[in-house]
Amino acid sequence: MKNISLIIGVKVSRIIRVIDTATKTTLANVNAGNLQPASESQELGGVSRFSPLFVALSDETQLVQAARAQTKLTHNNALVLDAAEYLARVAWRIIYKRLVPSLALKEVLNDTKNEQLVQLINRGLLTATKNEDDETALVSFGQLYSSWLPSFITNAASSVVSTVFPLGKACPIGGALPGVVHFVSKYEKLPNGLEEALIANASVGGDSAARGHLIGLLLGAHFGEASVPGRWFQHLRQREHIVQCVQTIENANTEETK
Repeated sequence: MKNISLIIGVKVSRIIRVIDTATKTTLANVNAGNLQPASESQELGGVSRFSPLFVALSDETQLVQAARAQTKLTHNNALVLDAAEYLARVAWRIIYKRLVPSLALKEVLNDTKNEQLVQLINRGLLTATKNEDDETALVSFGQLYSSWLPSFITNAASSVVSTVFPLGKACPIGGALPGVVHFVSKYEKLPNGLEEALIANASVGGDSAARGHLIGLLLGAHFGEASVPGRWFQHLRQREHIVQCVQTIENANTEETK
């Protein structure tokens, strides 16, 4: 695992210029010879990377195991790992059982044991049901999350984060995860729900990238590829490379099933 982590880290660092704190911590631990290099970050970013797994896996159990494993590579935190499993199961139900996203969110919630995770999901479902303003909803998520943190962490976070955006818009899962649930559940009812949800998500700011990955996965699975505006594909610089990667994985899966 140490060598694999290092190889992945080196390749990633060569591809992108900005590396998140959790990945930096993990790579530093790898270089220091730590046998358990992953950070304990509570950021949603570790969860948001698992969507490509659906290209390779269709079995729910295997998918959940892989989602947790990839998240744990850099974010070894119980709440974050449980969130990865939760969202993987939700996405699986949307794709293979054709459930409406909000129903999939509720169905998986019934079997979720992590009480903090349950509170976060329910909060996002509630604001969507009440059709709350997106900005207001995200700020309220931050207020819930900050109530769980020791006061010295809350004060430190507030002094840094509030100068840019409220805690509910930031990277920690306590604000970002209910944000995903809010956007997905609120915009699934609209004809152009995927497009409008992603634009609204970007508009409120904060860690819109991590939220956007998961909003795109869940609403994309619901509405289908045709719901993605063509103009977005036109300006996607790595579109051909991404399509080739997907086709390579699909072809490999076809060969294995023969």
